[in-house]
Amino acid sequence: MLPNIVWITIESARFDATSVGGGKNGPLQELIEQDDVRSFSSSHAHGIWTRASSASILTGTYPSHHRVGENISDVLPDEIPTVPELLKEVGYRTICLMNGAHVDETSGLDRGFDQMIQFSRDSLLSEVPFRTLAKYVLNLRTHGGGFTTNTTKHSTSYMMADVAKRHLAASEKADEPLFLYSHFNDPHHPYTPPKPYFDSVASRNGYTPSEAFAVALDHNQNFLEHSAHGCDIPTDDLQLLRELHRASVRYVESQIQELYEDIQSMDRDTIVVITGDHGELFGEDNMLAHRLSTHSAVSHVPLLVAGPTEVVEHEPERVQHIDVMSTLLAELGAETDSLQGIDLRDDSRDVSIVQRAGERAQKTIETLRKMNPDFDTSGVPSGDVTVFRTDEFKYETAPNHERLVAAPDGVTDISEEHLETIEWFRERGTEFFSGKGQAVSEERETTDLDTKTKKRLERLGYI
Repeated sequence: MLPNIVWITIESARFDATSVGGGKNGPLQELIEQDDVRSFSSSHAHGIWTRASSASILTGTYPSHHRVGENISDVLPDEIPTVPELLKEVGYRTICLMNGAHVDETSGLDRGFDQMIQFSRDSLLSEVPFRTLAKYVLNLRTHGGGFTTNTTKHSTSYMMADVAKRHLAASEKADEPLFLYSHFNDPHHPYTPPKPYFDSVASRNGYTPSEAFAVALDHNQNFLEHSAHGCDIPTDDLQLLRELHRASVRYVESQIQELYEDIQSMDRDTIVVITGDHGELFGEDNMLAHRLSTHSAVSHVPLLVAGPTEVVEHEPERVQHIDVMSTLLAELGAETDSLQGIDLRDDSRDVSIVQRAGERAQKTIETLRKMNPDFDTSGVPSGDVTVFRTDEFKYETAPNHERLVAAPDGVTDISEEHLETIEWFRERGTEFFSGKGQAVSEERETTDLDTKTKKRLERLGYI
């Protein structure tokens, strides 16, 4: 009998904000102490924002190949099958739990899912079961913002985990295995974890809850303005934002831990993957959020794998999302010809590849220049950027741009001192761009976003 697959993506989960990367005890750290859970310490997302990264996860391909995320309106080309489509061919039922506007019909990443459940404020009442909503209302002070109508202060992770548990429990009685893809969005700015977490962070940093909320809201609405002026946020406020973000991640970890414990009590074998779609910037490269920079703060993410898969036996630490997905589908007997990851059963990755699309970046640069005509663009390539990472070096290439720095994020270009290394990276780049890095099609399909989707993306700071 084929196992269930539960893929859990945590929004904006920079590695050092999690309990596995932050050096402190926490829910995910407790999970990796179990024998069958493998945590990879050197995993980098393929993209620097949700649309691009999710497309890579759900197709097993590189961003420059699928091209979803070059702009906000890009749609997955028909030539590329999705993971849920491939899993359906071997008998899986497929369900997606999402709070956001990227894995949906606007991107084409909904292809292959039998059921899509959105946890956004404009769809909760119609898509989330009443029993789950009732449980959340009864726990507003523990899992939400308390008794307030300000939806910015409320979380959805408790409800998402509850719905996931229900579908997994139902799968116990089903003949077909389940692929459940869940995207926990709460760590996205404005960083408002449930009231106990929020109030604790505010108090510890010398803020009242209302003062802390004002700082979080200002960042959410003005992070580009602050970035345009060199991240001009007071040091105390920046520290508060870091801790609120970390608290949001830890809260999501607690809900994932409860979900994992439920999975462990079930009879059907289940493969569980827990990761982040990208990280978050808090002053690195004088930037906030996750727009232009390919700093490791925005690419280095947690990656935990558990269950009946040989992925947990893979010894090297450098693993990326498409490698895990390619290996899982191969193990399950699904078609893998379209996937571009490494089969971790008999191969390993010597270089991580992270990409940032130029078109969206150029629009961001233009916005920053309008906010500050003196905005320094000297270290910000405007074209498509591809980063190749090894344990020793970070090599960044773009049109008319090339830079080699010490890993993880050196500032000084050391190309002249490492000519052989530069040549090695150039050869790897040539091989990549003439092969897997090529676009599947020169023609791009786009969609017109409806008003509801635009408002949802505006709330998240994407448009």
